[in-house]
Amino acid sequence: MIDRFSLKKNTWMLLIVTICCLARLFSHVSYAGDYSSSIAGKVYEFGEKDHYNFTAVEESNSANESNTFGHFALDGNITVDEAKNDIPSFSVGSGSASMFYSYTDALRDAPEEEWHLCDDASKTVADVKLKSKIQKGAIIVQTSKDGQTWINDVILTDVFAQTQGAVEPLYTTKSVQLVNGCFYRVIVAYETRIKTRQSKLPFLQDRQYDYKKHAEVYEFYLHDADQGCQPEKTETKALGELVRAEKENSGYVGNKTIGINDPHYGWTIGQFFASGYTRATKDDYGTPVFLKTVGDQITLWFQLQQDIDKLNQKDTLSIADDNKGYDQYFQTEKTDMGRGTLILNYSQPLNRAPKSEVTVD
Repeated sequence: MIDRFSLKKNTWMLLIVTICCLARLFSHVSYAGDYSSSIAGKVYEFGEKDHYNFTAVEESNSANESNTFGHFALDGNITVDEAKNDIPSFSVGSGSASMFYSYTDALRDAPEEEWHLCDDASKTVADVKLKSKIQKGAIIVQTSKDGQTWINDVILTDVFAQTQGAVEPLYTTKSVQLVNGCFYRVIVAYETRIKTRQSKLPFLQDRQYDYKKHAEVYEFYLHDADQGCQPEKTETKALGELVRAEKENSGYVGNKTIGINDPHYGWTIGQFFASGYTRATKDDYGTPVFLKTVGDQITLWFQLQQDIDKLNQKDTLSIADDNKGYDQYFQTEKTDMGRGTLILNYSQPLNRAPKSEVTVD
């Protein structure tokens, strides 16, 4: 089963995109040393039985080196802007911005009689369901178009098991995010404990601990400096339609209407958009044509609107791995499509054959 979004064929451009799911953008573990572009965050504390539900807590403390596990920062050609929706905003002058989280071993190696890092066997951080136990800390990177609906891009667990973070980026922005403007949220979750009682008899392992759970939350907005700070004022147009393709011999075949008994009925995994143009019109075939002025950059982008592990808010419906998939319409080779494949097909100048680009997972 795939969701296929397509535009009609035309003499100017052919854009046909097939998507099983647009999954997480990056999966690279990362940490960093000290960077000057610090981001102000909030710190929340919870009891042992809580699931780091910071969205239900009104009070928090400002993040600083005295109450956080480590230090979160941005690196890049970054300039501070006026806050956007009460969230810190930054423009990126060129290239991309990288996110870092650095830490020392102080909390990891503290004695039992002091607050120290411990393993957390739970798999929930606020409304995010993890596939693995948090263990020695989790880091979640989320993105959002409006600052309200958040998509999980990176989920890392047991991140503080190793000694001191290496100088590598936790996450690097993509150009399409900066062109259209993007909200980011980084969640750092971990549990600590302190020994409050020890048996007087050395052969008895009678110990008692107090526990606390912590969530550090960093929210901010980034955009391309050349695009201004109000991407919502940029012209945007939704594209494509949702159809059903049957899966035959590992391939995606055909084009059918989604019926009421189909698990895909009544919702979509996301939406394709074009933005950055001056004016949109249609050719004689009804195909969208985008006009731009010199210096403008037209961008085709996709907004993921679903949790791929809980589609349509159903715990039993999720995106599965497809390691031998192919698409008949685009005549792609059999490949490991992972948890989502995007195929972009576009026409070449001088009437050359259309060219396809395939992005997996």
